[in-house]
Amino acid sequence: MARNHCRAVNQQDRISIKLLRSPRTLSTIPPHCNLCLHFWNVRSIADYDEAITIDPKHASTYYNRGTAWFNKGDDEHAIADFNRTISLDPGFADAFYKRGLSLFRKGNEGAFADFEKALNLDHKNPFGYFGRGVIRTRRQTMTELLPILARQ
Repeated sequence: MARNHCRAVNQQDRISIKLLRSPRTLSTIPPHCNLCLHFWNVRSIADYDEAITIDPKHASTYYNRGTAWFNKGDDEHAIADFNRTISLDPGFADAFYKRGLSLFRKGNEGAFADFEKALNLDHKNPFGYFGRGVIRTRRQTMTELLPILARQ
């Protein structure tokens, strides 16, 4: 029953995300719809809470709830859920990637290791390469700037 609930919620999320990414949809969304998206994430979190109560060992449920927390901007809760996902399924590459994003937003250097782990698990994941590239670019820029600033 819990797996069916999770599948239904996942399918609903996938459909909603496809609609939200559509250029036609984006052009028709009124400005106040950010509030709608906020409540959509809140509702998703409540659904995942219920699914976790029913089946607390289902890694993708924690991952999906973590993604909803991430979309809300709550990196602490997101990281906790991605940690739980990884503890239940250490091969869940997307959980490492999403945790890396949350860590990156917090300025945590552990983000790079998570992007690396995601790529080790799934070398075709373009998002892992992107995340790792952004961090490398920032590091290189700071490395180049430090000697210049030291001379000032």
